[in-house]
Amino acid sequence: MSNTASRITILYFGIARTTTGTHIDTVDISEVSTPSIPASHKDEHVKRTAPCEYGIPLSRLIEVLIERHKGTKLREILDICQWSVDLEMTTNVEDILLRGGEEVGVIPPVSGG
Repeated sequence: MSNTASRITILYFGIARTTTGTHIDTVDISEVSTPSIPASHKDEHVKRTAPCEYGIPLSRLIEVLIERHKGTKLREILDICQWSVDLEMTTNVEDILLRGGEEVGVIPPVSGG
Protein backbone atom coordinates (compact mmCIF):
# COMPACT_ATOMS: atom_id res chain seq x y z
CA MET A 1 0.00 0.00 0.00
CA SER A 2 1.43 3.42 -0.96
CA ASN A 3 1.70 6.24 1.51
CA THR A 4 -0.30 9.22 0.17
CA ALA A 5 1.74 11.56 2.37
CA SER A 6 4.80 10.72 0.26
CA ARG A 7 3.01 11.44 -3.04
CA ILE A 8 2.40 14.72 -4.83
CA THR A 9 -0.76 15.00 -6.92
CA ILE A 10 -0.45 17.02 -10.14
CA LEU A 11 -3.55 18.44 -11.84
CA TYR A 12 -3.09 19.47 -15.48
CA PHE A 13 -5.40 22.00 -17.11
CA GLY A 14 -5.88 23.26 -20.67
CA ILE A 15 -2.98 22.72 -23.07
CA ALA A 16 -0.94 21.04 -20.31
CA ARG A 17 -3.69 18.43 -20.01
CA THR A 18 -3.81 17.96 -23.78
CA THR A 19 -0.03 17.64 -24.03
CA THR A 20 0.34 15.10 -21.22
CA GLY A 21 -2.79 13.18 -22.19
CA THR A 22 -3.98 13.16 -18.59
CA HIS A 23 -5.77 15.40 -16.13
CA ILE A 24 -4.27 13.96 -12.96
CA ASP A 25 -0.92 12.43 -12.17
CA THR A 26 1.01 11.50 -9.05
CA VAL A 27 4.71 11.61 -8.29
CA ASP A 28 6.36 10.00 -5.31
CA ILE A 29 8.54 12.46 -3.38
CA SER A 30 11.47 10.07 -3.85
CA GLU A 31 11.19 10.63 -7.64
CA VAL A 32 11.62 14.34 -7.08
CA SER A 33 14.93 13.83 -5.28
CA THR A 34 17.95 14.73 -7.32
CA PRO A 35 20.07 11.72 -8.23
CA SER A 36 23.58 11.40 -6.86
CA ILE A 37 26.29 13.48 -8.48
CA PRO A 38 28.57 11.30 -10.61
CA ALA A 39 32.09 10.81 -9.25
CA SER A 40 33.46 12.61 -12.33
CA HIS A 41 31.72 15.81 -11.16
CA LYS A 42 32.54 15.57 -7.48
CA ASP A 43 35.04 18.44 -7.62
CA GLU A 44 32.80 20.76 -9.61
CA HIS A 45 30.31 23.12 -8.05
CA VAL A 46 27.00 21.45 -8.85
CA LYS A 47 23.73 22.85 -7.58
CA ARG A 48 21.91 19.94 -5.99
CA THR A 49 18.55 19.60 -4.33
CA ALA A 50 18.17 16.60 -2.07
CA PRO A 51 15.24 15.73 0.16
CA CYS A 52 15.57 17.19 3.58
CA GLU A 53 13.39 18.19 6.48
CA TYR A 54 12.47 21.38 4.62
CA GLY A 55 11.28 19.82 1.36
CA ILE A 56 12.03 19.90 -2.37
CA PRO A 57 11.57 23.02 -4.54
CA LEU A 58 8.61 23.04 -6.92
CA SER A 59 11.16 23.71 -9.67
CA ARG A 60 12.58 20.19 -9.16
CA LEU A 61 9.11 18.68 -9.59
CA ILE A 62 8.84 20.58 -12.88
CA GLU A 63 12.06 18.94 -14.08
CA VAL A 64 10.64 15.50 -13.20
CA LEU A 65 7.41 16.22 -15.13
CA ILE A 66 9.38 17.31 -18.21
CA GLU A 67 11.48 14.14 -18.02
CA ARG A 68 8.35 12.02 -17.60
CA HIS A 69 6.79 13.51 -20.75
CA LYS A 70 9.79 13.44 -23.10
CA GLY A 71 8.97 13.93 -26.74
CA THR A 72 6.25 16.50 -26.03
CA LYS A 73 6.26 20.28 -25.88
CA LEU A 74 5.61 20.21 -22.14
CA ARG A 75 8.76 22.20 -21.32
CA GLU A 76 7.61 25.15 -23.46
CA ILE A 77 4.12 24.94 -22.01
CA LEU A 78 5.29 24.82 -18.39
CA ASP A 79 7.46 27.89 -19.03
CA ILE A 80 4.28 29.96 -19.48
CA CYS A 81 2.12 28.26 -16.84
CA GLN A 82 1.09 29.47 -13.43
CA TRP A 83 1.24 27.12 -10.47
CA SER A 84 -0.93 26.42 -7.46
CA VAL A 85 -0.03 24.38 -4.41
CA ASP A 86 -2.90 23.22 -2.24
CA LEU A 87 -5.25 25.70 -3.97
CA GLU A 88 -2.96 28.71 -3.42
CA MET A 89 -1.40 30.43 -6.42
CA THR A 90 2.37 30.82 -6.39
CA THR A 91 4.76 32.85 -8.52
CA ASN A 92 8.20 31.63 -7.48
CA VAL A 93 8.83 27.93 -8.09
CA GLU A 94 12.16 28.10 -6.24
CA ASP A 95 10.61 29.32 -2.98
CA ILE A 96 7.85 26.71 -2.71
CA LEU A 97 8.99 23.57 -0.93
CA LEU A 98 7.13 20.29 -1.37
CA ARG A 99 7.19 17.66 1.36
CA GLY A 100 4.70 15.18 -0.07
CA GLY A 101 0.91 15.16 0.22
CA GLU A 102 0.47 18.39 -1.78
CA GLU A 103 -1.82 18.99 -4.73
CA VAL A 104 -0.06 20.97 -7.46
CA GLY A 105 -2.08 22.65 -10.22
CA VAL A 106 -0.54 23.38 -13.65
CA ILE A 107 -2.51 26.32 -15.00
CA PRO A 108 -1.75 27.60 -18.51
CA PRO A 109 -2.74 31.09 -19.64
CA VAL A 110 -6.35 31.46 -20.68
CA SER A 111 -8.15 33.94 -22.87
CA GLY A 112 -11.76 34.61 -23.54
CA GLY A 113 -14.26 37.26 -24.06
